[in-house]
Amino acid sequence: MHVLIVTSALAAALAFHNASARYLSALAHEHALPAWLGRRTPAGSPGAASLAVSAAAAVIVVAFALAGADPYTHTFIWLNAIGIPGIIGLQ
Repeated sequence: MHVLIVTSALAAALAFHNASARYLSALAHEHALPAWLGRRTPAGSPGAASLAVSAAAAVIVVAFALAGADPYTHTFIWLNAIGIPGIIGLQ
């Protein structure tokens, strides 16, 4: 059962990362964000926006870790509780 929960959490995190990077890239192409976020890799993926999302996620995870927050009950649940309505609202 734990394997299914971990697998679904990983899939959800990857989907959230992908959606966030693509939204940042699209906003950069519309000149709502800095142009460097709109740079794409030769394959066409939003590379700069993906790095920006990864950096922001790393900063947040380190901040929660330094605060001594539990990785699941505080970090994962709290951030998903904020992120999921945000993505739904953008749809």
